Amino acid sequence: MPDATMLTAADIARLAGVTRATVSHWRRRHPDFPAPTGGTSASPAYERAKVEEWLRTQRRLPARGQAEALWLALRPEAHAVPGLAETLLRLARGEPAPDDPAGRAITLAAAAHGPVRLFQDLHARMVAAVAPGADKVPAPLAALMAGLLGPRGTVLDPACATGTLLVAARERGARALYGEEKHAALAAVTAVRLALGGGISEVRAVPAICSPEESEAVDAVVCRPPFKEQGVRPEPGDPRWTYGSPPRTESELMWLQHCLSRTAPGGRVVLLLPPAVAARPTGRAIRAELAARGALRAVIALPPGAAAPAHLGLHVWVLTNPPVPGPRRVLFADGSSCADGRGVDWPRLSRLVLSAWREVSELGTVVPDEHRRAVPAAALLDGEVDLTPSLHVSARDLDAGVLASMTEGLRGELDLRLKAVRRLAARLSFLPADDAPDGSSTVDDLVRAGDVAILRAEVPQVGDVVLRGVGERRVPTVITGDNAEAAGSRYVLRPAAGRLDPWFLAGYLSGPANQALLDRGPALTAAVVRRLTVPAADRARQRELGRAFKALQEFEEAAEAVAATGRTLRRTLEDGLGGGVLEPL
Repeated sequence: MPDATMLTAADIARLAGVTRATVSHWRRRHPDFPAPTGGTSASPAYERAKVEEWLRTQRRLPARGQAEALWLALRPEAHAVPGLAETLLRLARGEPAPDDPAGRAITLAAAAHGPVRLFQDLHARMVAAVAPGADKVPAPLAALMAGLLGPRGTVLDPACATGTLLVAARERGARALYGEEKHAALAAVTAVRLALGGGISEVRAVPAICSPEESEAVDAVVCRPPFKEQGVRPEPGDPRWTYGSPPRTESELMWLQHCLSRTAPGGRVVLLLPPAVAARPTGRAIRAELAARGALRAVIALPPGAAAPAHLGLHVWVLTNPPVPGPRRVLFADGSSCADGRGVDWPRLSRLVLSAWREVSELGTVVPDEHRRAVPAAALLDGEVDLTPSLHVSARDLDAGVLASMTEGLRGELDLRLKAVRRLAARLSFLPADDAPDGSSTVDDLVRAGDVAILRAEVPQVGDVVLRGVGERRVPTVITGDNAEAAGSRYVLRPAAGRLDPWFLAGYLSGPANQALLDRGPALTAAVVRRLTVPAADRARQRELGRAFKALQEFEEAAEAVAATGRTLRRTLEDGLGGGVLEPL
């Protein structure tokens, strides 16, 4: 790693959030700018402490947390990132860091909030440095997949990437976690992530899938395997191909059988797969064997945007390594409607999927509706063995009694939602404003004052304000916990605690003038974000206005929930009428 005590002109530009040309301007125009103390004439180096003090005096040093400051100080190359992670693990275990500039800087940064918190704050940057784009499973989806897995003793992810699925499995009660990852540096970072979480864990760097593993069987496997993996050649006679030798074009079915082979009898496998795996003609024979022999338990359709690639509605497959092969019913659940213009409705999707899974696990079947149906495995074996959930979930198979029960439930839900809208509407009382706001600040002004930070490659946290970068209308959104999955390119505005209210910020960024800027052009840029304006207000006034903006948001969400329930009720009755199951009064 570079010497953390020295800065180049490029480092100073990153530290201050400006261009190198601005730094050159400061050097020429400000006699008190620190003189270089090292480097070369072409690339002078400056003492970090003196530069930071000058920037602070000039009010040009943005407020940054320990993690961001440490990262800017170390500027680690990809090969050095595992060493940074290992140092934090040593500190967490009470061991000293290496006695070098980097080790001392890490120790100092960890002293404020502890090495575990520092690792968590640095994790997204580490992943971006060693394997950009590796974190493909958002936390809400990982929690959903872990819910399908259930409490299991030993859990493996043979393509673990950042370990998000294993972390979710631990939260569901897994006793021991095992990960495998072909990218060695990423495997090292993930090993530290799991170790810092406590319990038993091991992550190994392993080669490609087509190297049969001889290892102890685990209770469960959860995985997002590589999609359309190239250069993988299945060897005929490989003992893992229990359900048929997969063609070279069916790499996902290779991974599926590889995962099944790693489980003990009765073990469960939960996989995130592209939708084409359910229907490609080349995989028909293997799909038929999985269904006929009782290995296939469920196929669940997710809405587009649930995970990358965001334009596809991916599928979650649930499989069992059956101790006694035999046909069963296969659950099909279609959650593709659990999304709107703001993203995936994770609570609704989780309720839909997990309730159906519990029902089919306990009773062997489900009461069918427009989102779910349990189909006898034998009924899947004709034709192309297409396992696409939407083909198997249909209201035409409902009888009048089931439709009546569904209608009654939807009417009750609609009544509750209408009451919620009326309650929230009663809170929307406003008076004419006496005076216009006294001045305003741009986001750039707020950044320079340390009131907010603009982050680009960052996982949103509760209280952040997210601006979508590409596509859909860019409505500033406050992260509340349920909506942290926000897919796609984005900018994250992180208000400084106690200095800027996030609802106040998001509310005014949604105003007409700002919205015109946000919606201009095909892609959002940092320059546009910095030009957005908010009025000047003290902290008490911010909280007052923030509460009002939050109330408006809650009212809109409740009104949209009424509309969604009304549409579901209409479709249910429409399907019953169209299918000849219902008659009008």
